[in-house]
Amino acid sequence: GIKTGTAQKTDGNGNYKSGVYFTSMIGIAPIDDPQYVVMVSLDEPRRITSSSANASAFKKAMTQVLKNYRVPPSEEPFEPLPKFKE
Repeated sequence: GIKTGTAQKTDGNGNYKSGVYFTSMIGIAPIDDPQYVVMVSLDEPRRITSSSANASAFKKAMTQVLKNYRVPPSEEPFEPLPKFKE
């Protein structure tokens, strides 16, 4: 599973900086028996200011972990959580 986050940054005086963010992406593997945690965070990304800015680095880091520790693909079928209904 993966969780993303985007937070506004402050100027130190309690005011938010316009268009300036801190982003993160964290994931665990394997999903059916978590053994590894990978987290990527960016301080003030410039081109993409949402947590999707972390996707490429996260994918590279998690792929390296899975290869290095020879983590096999999960044998359990993936069942997403039901969608939230208002």
